[in-house]
Amino acid sequence: MTRSRLLLTGVLTLGTLFVPAAAAMGSPKLASPACTDSWKAPTSGLWSDAGNWTAGVPGEAGPVAACITVSGTYTVTLAPWSIGTADPNHQFAAITSLALGAASGPGEQTLVVLGQSSPNDSNEQVNTTGLSTTAPSLITAHGRLVLSSTDGGEKAKGVPYGGDAVVSGAPFTNYGAVTMTVQDANNKAANYTQFYSALTNEPKASVTDQSGLLDVNSVTNDGTWTVAPGASMDLAFQTPGSGYAAGVFTNSGTINNGGTISAQGATWSQLGGAVAGNAVALQVGTKLVDHAGAAKFVVNVESASLVGIVPKGQTITVVGEVYGYQGENYNSTTLGLGGTTVVNDGTIVVDAQGTKTTGGAAVLSDGTIDNHGNLVAEVTHSSWPVEWQQVALTNEVGGTITDQSGLLQVNSVSNDGALTVAPGASLDVLSGALPNGVFTNSGTINNGGTISAQGATWSQLGGAVAGNAVALQVGTKLVDHAGAGKFVVNVESASLVGIVPKGQTITVVGEVYGYQGENYNSTTLGLGGTTVVNNGTIVLDAQGSKTGGGAADINDGTLRNNGAILAEVHGSAWTVNWQIGLTNNRSGKVTVTGGMLNESGGGSDANAGTVTVAPGATWLLQQGSAFTNQAGGTIVTQIAGLTRFGQFQLTSPCCNGAGAINAGGALVPVLVGGYRPPANKEYPIFQLLGGKFTGTFSRVRGGFAADYKHETTTPAFVGIIYGKTAS
Repeated sequence: MTRSRLLLTGVLTLGTLFVPAAAAMGSPKLASPACTDSWKAPTSGLWSDAGNWTAGVPGEAGPVAACITVSGTYTVTLAPWSIGTADPNHQFAAITSLALGAASGPGEQTLVVLGQSSPNDSNEQVNTTGLSTTAPSLITAHGRLVLSSTDGGEKAKGVPYGGDAVVSGAPFTNYGAVTMTVQDANNKAANYTQFYSALTNEPKASVTDQSGLLDVNSVTNDGTWTVAPGASMDLAFQTPGSGYAAGVFTNSGTINNGGTISAQGATWSQLGGAVAGNAVALQVGTKLVDHAGAAKFVVNVESASLVGIVPKGQTITVVGEVYGYQGENYNSTTLGLGGTTVVNDGTIVVDAQGTKTTGGAAVLSDGTIDNHGNLVAEVTHSSWPVEWQQVALTNEVGGTITDQSGLLQVNSVSNDGALTVAPGASLDVLSGALPNGVFTNSGTINNGGTISAQGATWSQLGGAVAGNAVALQVGTKLVDHAGAGKFVVNVESASLVGIVPKGQTITVVGEVYGYQGENYNSTTLGLGGTTVVNNGTIVLDAQGSKTGGGAADINDGTLRNNGAILAEVHGSAWTVNWQIGLTNNRSGKVTVTGGMLNESGGGSDANAGTVTVAPGATWLLQQGSAFTNQAGGTIVTQIAGLTRFGQFQLTSPCCNGAGAINAGGALVPVLVGGYRPPANKEYPIFQLLGGKFTGTFSRVRGGFAADYKHETTTPAFVGIIYGKTAS
């Protein structure tokens, strides 16, 4: 005798084929089915004993409507039984419908489906005992249905004892109690139970998975559903055409998950109630239709999808794992949004974890999130990122986004709430399938780690950016309007349009970058051919060695300055390159702190504010650049020694004309570092190396006088003399 195990894929065997015609249908609330074969007395006994029934053993002579409805407390046991042979050869009771439990009266009426091993008509071992129906069935408040998989029964040589207990076919409506038990979790022939009929668990009713694995495929829960510690429940996908619903669990009741619940290729509709205990695992393409109810869900195998509303008190966690498909391993777990807008009032955690071979990236894709709750990105191993590049994210007022660790990649974010990047964490705004990397900020950003935008657009419309500077890289555009913050341009280039508000600082740091195998030593901030108003601070910082740093450039537009502009050089190999027009208004301050500011065309400068050139620093005007010091403007040249003073150089190397200064307003020499000049010492503040100097200063202060008589000498210059009057 060889072993033959019945697998429920649409056909059940009882001498003839049985096809569950209505298994995919939902179950309405039912009146008790009409009885054509009833349990006679309130005493316990075997299903297979014809004397216990009014019309013989249900199913032996064809499908009947079986009823176990006599009041009283007793148990009916359905186990394998014989028909005309010495060995059991009936494993399934095939009936039309079942009514279990009295409508009223005392006691509890229990049906136990007892899983055992037994031979079939071909003398092959079957490790299954089951009940199958073709019409809706009812369990009343007095009814108790138990599916019990055991190690018992008959055994063929080399095949284990035991069998699983199964219910299949048409829908069941439960007002009483359904219990699943497994005697031996290590017995692979009998370590699970199966409820493959559509089951509706009504309010006040209960379903309890006490032990082992329970397979279900269509459940509507309005009552209480319990999976005990150590037990597990699988909501399984069913092949189209099998006659079974394709894995649907609709919850509006209470679920107590002390063990494991998983859904694979199925649909979980969370309409209300609550899921307490361990998280429900959504795996292999399962869809979560979310609406209400506190719960925990985890996406941890391959993928799942989410639509609807994630309610307050609910947490969905996406865990990056490795999975296999067609012989290949893939290191990612994805939660898709089905092309919809998902509203999050709860918490969504996206957790990339594991080593290079055992873990994976955690991904959100295919839709939009409107966040009023909490979004959290975590990385527990640096091999993997958290990827939000394929979702558009709106973080509403009151919503929070927290990048706790590792790398978070985003593509489209509108922040009106609070976004935090923790120390050691990083957030990259990247281009992708959605709008080309757009971050719009009107909320609060706390950047304790690193935020960078690469080839993207950052719109700073309000709010504030606290902590470390946001890095604008590789062509990123800053559309500026309001909000304190710090930005740094440190890779290749960025552009700026709009208004730099008070309290905001933009720093351009000269760095080396690579392009098509070549290294280039500069970083550029372009103004997009526009006029930018600066009420904050712009810093141009050329730095580094000949090979490791670069020039800091600003070009392509006009700057109207009411705030502060600082030109700094940390390393004589590089300059600050100025190719814009400048209107420095009365409150504006421009300071060259060291090295050379090289102005080589692109506009003219009009100074009505204050321009300061520090000791050893030079403002170079060439290629037709012109600097006009207006009547209200002030040029401050700092003097720290006989040869250490701030100066202007006006040259005419070629092509576009000479550099020029149109004098006016005030020239204010300032002594720094404790320096005291000797009497009558002259300092050539304006070196005329082919350039043009016109006009005179209306005021020269600090005990100095202007000297204009060397404008045509060799070398030509305009100087200042300590202790003299103008000449």
